[in-house]
Amino acid sequence: MHEPSSMQPDCRSRPILRMDMATSPKVWPRLSGWRLGPGLLAVERVAAAAEAARALKRPFVFTARAENYLYGKPDLDDTLKRLTAFSGAGADVLYAPGLADIAGIRTVCQSVDKPVNVVMGLAGGSFTVRELEAAGVRRITLGSSLVRAALGAFLRAAREIVDNGTFTFAGEAATSGEIEAFFASLPSERRAVAPYTP
Repeated sequence: MHEPSSMQPDCRSRPILRMDMATSPKVWPRLSGWRLGPGLLAVERVAAAAEAARALKRPFVFTARAENYLYGKPDLDDTLKRLTAFSGAGADVLYAPGLADIAGIRTVCQSVDKPVNVVMGLAGGSFTVRELEAAGVRRITLGSSLVRAALGAFLRAAREIVDNGTFTFAGEAATSGEIEAFFASLPSERRAVAPYTP
């Protein structure tokens, strides 16, 4: 998550809950089995989650998503209605994944009264931090993009070995010293794993 100094809220040391508005009869169906939940039901879910978050004894950031653009309903007006209702129900941060242009992102930011999150690193539109901040975005997340970038490098290296019998990928690999220095530079409370040892 990239958070310029002017972006709020500060989520770096706070647990984050993301509430989706997509629903399904089963917990983990195939993606094609998901559908948009009814607006009223989604608001009730957000209100219940917000109440639970407020009952915690530590700071907690609660993000509510309007997933129209992910599930076949690219309707900005309906998206704004849902986000506004989610805000009223207690969400701290609002999120409408799938917006493909900066104009739509700007419209969302100008139309709601809570900080807006966007995800970067996916296929499609790509905007700079400055562009997003100028549009009103207050929180940027990366989803699985860094993991997929790493796996992409792994797959390209493996294919080079299998297909060509060469190892030129090593020229772009991080050195042991770079990895060690990166982990050593993290504050102790943010070290989720032990420093890398070659």
